[in-house]
Amino acid sequence: MARERESRLVFGKIFFDDWIENKSDKLWELVGSRNEFQTRKGDIYWVFANAEKLNQINGYEGEYIFGKLAKVKGDFVHKKYDRKTGTIIEELEKEGQEVKDYSNFVIDYNKNYIVFEERPFEISIKQFKENFLAMYSQQFQEVFGRLRIGVITEAARIFEEIKKYDKVTKVKFSIVYPNPRDRPEYEGVKKEMEKMNAKKWASNIDGKENGLNVEDTHIGEGLHLIEEGYGEDYTIYVEKGRKKSIITIDKIKRKVIRTEGDNESIIKTFLEELKEYIKNKDRKR
Repeated sequence: MARERESRLVFGKIFFDDWIENKSDKLWELVGSRNEFQTRKGDIYWVFANAEKLNQINGYEGEYIFGKLAKVKGDFVHKKYDRKTGTIIEELEKEGQEVKDYSNFVIDYNKNYIVFEERPFEISIKQFKENFLAMYSQQFQEVFGRLRIGVITEAARIFEEIKKYDKVTKVKFSIVYPNPRDRPEYEGVKKEMEKMNAKKWASNIDGKENGLNVEDTHIGEGLHLIEEGYGEDYTIYVEKGRKKSIITIDKIKRKVIRTEGDNESIIKTFLEELKEYIKNKDRKR
């Protein structure tokens, strides 16, 4: 029987270069490839395991991809003492390498939303994103363009955090052009990017003596875009009296759940959480 597993779920959106066709097919080809990605350290590599398409054929509503991004220790040497010969024997182990940890994930095949596990001691959010992207680049040699994972944040909580301070003195952020769906929360920024014919917008904004206005401005709209997964590197400099502080976008949307630990239980629970998240996002639009 599989051991109960506690999971810290992180929600995100997968973005491709606009001109890429058959985006979802590329994801399945990547996750199902079983290709290995060697890190710079040399003794660690990453691999997709347990890849499975979830659709009506195997009893699921909709189309999804399940898999595990595994952090694996590479070839290692077993050292043992041989009593018969009185010597130390070293044997290179090549099969069945040790798995340091793995992150389960489910991807919505058509909308490209993803839910994955943050494993604090072995697989951080940054490691998951960087290695997923590196494996995509290795698989396709960037012939099929680039891929990016935007992690969903909770803008409302960040706005509440800002209100605790007297003023916002500086803001730095980087956002990407949102998909065709319009939302009033970032309509202004989207129109400005259309005017500039820009696919990415990086800003470094300093305020006057009495501080910057955040809500109902492009600054606030940028924050809402990042909430949707369309940006990164949002840093807010604030002051309260003489105290100066920095707020970074670490208000990542997480949810802690427990599963039985077997794949069937994990898939069922992850799918429920992802569907609920997408339903809530669609309800806001």
